[in-house]
Amino acid sequence: MSRYNVFWPLVQPYSWMIALGFYLGMQEAATLFFVTIMTWNTLTHTNFRWDDTIAKYLPFGPRIVQAIELIFITPKLHHAHHGYGKEGKAFRNFCTLFSFYDRLFGTLYIPAERPQHYGIIGKNIDNTHYLEQLFYPFYKTAKKK
Repeated sequence: MSRYNVFWPLVQPYSWMIALGFYLGMQEAATLFFVTIMTWNTLTHTNFRWDDTIAKYLPFGPRIVQAIELIFITPKLHHAHHGYGKEGKAFRNFCTLFSFYDRLFGTLYIPAERPQHYGIIGKNIDNTHYLEQLFYPFYKTAKKK
């Protein structure tokens, strides 16, 4: 299941860059950019931790994953971005595709394992109605007492 707020594309810089690419007549480049970003986004947001599989089953797997993480965001890095508590750093790992930007700006965090919790501190996302997840702040469920 995907939990994208319907207003997210309006504030996402990729949306604006793709629209600009189409406007400037670079349809092929904009389409390739879109497909690449969305594919990698899917690979980092999935619950299947393909980076753990590489580290566990391939010879020199941990070194291969470390090499990948020098350049690209992996599920381990991105899951930390969506977490809090042990191994979660909600205000780190901002990049979607390239980790070297986070390293450059000092926001890269490489966790040892999955975050203890996902979501927003103080807000239990798992018990939030799906309409609130999609249309917040315009739709809010009643607070439970």
